[in-house]
Amino acid sequence: MNSYRRWPTIAATIALSAGTLLLPGVARAEPSALWTTTVKTTDVKFAVSCWSSNGQYDPFRPRGSRFDDAKTSDWGVKIAAPETVPAGQDLIYTITPDPVDMNRMNPKEQLGPNWIRMKYDIAIPMGVTYQKAELNTDSDSGLRGKIDVTRVGYDGVPNDSGPILRMSVDNITEGTKKDPTGNGPNALAADFNHDNRIGLNAKSGSFIVFPSISITVRAGEAGTVVQPILRSSAAAPADSLSDSYGRPENFFTFQTDYGKNDGKSFMFQKATNNSVRCAPRATPKSSTVNAGGMPLTTIPVVGAVLGSYRTAGPTGSNTCDWTRTDINSNVVERGTSPNSNTVTIEPTDGGFTSTNCAPWTPVNLGSVDSTGQKIPGYNFLGEVGVDLQPGSYLSNGSSDGTKSCLWSRQDSSGNTSNSGTSIANPATVTIEPTDGKFQSMGCGDWTPLSQ
Repeated sequence: MNSYRRWPTIAATIALSAGTLLLPGVARAEPSALWTTTVKTTDVKFAVSCWSSNGQYDPFRPRGSRFDDAKTSDWGVKIAAPETVPAGQDLIYTITPDPVDMNRMNPKEQLGPNWIRMKYDIAIPMGVTYQKAELNTDSDSGLRGKIDVTRVGYDGVPNDSGPILRMSVDNITEGTKKDPTGNGPNALAADFNHDNRIGLNAKSGSFIVFPSISITVRAGEAGTVVQPILRSSAAAPADSLSDSYGRPENFFTFQTDYGKNDGKSFMFQKATNNSVRCAPRATPKSSTVNAGGMPLTTIPVVGAVLGSYRTAGPTGSNTCDWTRTDINSNVVERGTSPNSNTVTIEPTDGGFTSTNCAPWTPVNLGSVDSTGQKIPGYNFLGEVGVDLQPGSYLSNGSSDGTKSCLWSRQDSSGNTSNSGTSIANPATVTIEPTDGKFQSMGCGDWTPLSQ
């Protein structure tokens, strides 16, 4: 029966993350296009050709199969990313390598090698500003050592400005005493006592579940694109060795560990610890890389999004749900409704999340109508159509500038469909004809906006 090993997940953040649009709180700009926070998951399948220091090696094989020279392994990734991102905003995309069955044999048909010194390299997309990367460690990985993410240069040396994100244990990469390579400064720096393995202790025949990584980047100018990609020459021509066959710069490398004989075989002494390097090529002799060496998805960068937007409601039978947050990720407004709704993204906002909503279309709520009937902002509860009329209203926030301004839209039974909070920042609310009541506590009076 297979044992299970899971690597952590790493997340990439660009202005959007799995349904979240992050805004930086910049000066107000009029909306220039429709936008949506829809996140799409793409399943990218590709083949890898893997070289071994002791013969060609197919690391991902059905259990019980035997070693066969020059084999190619099927692999792939899933990438979850927003369909679009506003210019200058941060977004998150998540790359999850497919789980695989580990080959039971090493290249000389020795049973039961462990895999150690793994690295998995992901390129930082061109044209973005890197923010951070996070591993998702939500399940037991069965790892020896703490998996981390290191930003490195093409030489594998840690570099705060490096173009590569590396999942590994302390940047320890493959390399034997007789073949001290590995594309990293720690290829031979770690304890080489094989009874104290560092890395993944993957038993023979294990089903390996790799971690996902969530990456946050800031998009560039409108009209450009963000293209997440694994390490390859397509990501950067300067990294031309990364997808050549049998190079330590390959995006996925590891070392087999089955005893204490490092390096190549000699006479009757079989090597047990071999470097393995996998490139995104259909065969070892392929002249080009496949989908694993190309952009995994393309995210168009669109125009500004600050302003007011309206949705027709939910896309299915459930409710349309949304949340606005400030730049510190504190909730400013939260709503859930089966009906159409209007939301205003303020310059002070830091994020907006939308789930199961039809696309949000820019709308113009007009200017302040100082002659219109105001809604009391302090300790007020009124019935829509009786004590106040539907429409859009603006409050300057807290009535005294210190305590919170709290408001909520409610149905006729008093159930809240939309609520928000503010202190010094202005707040805009659109009361729908389908609302039953509106409540405001600690706010300055609400002034109508002309439609």
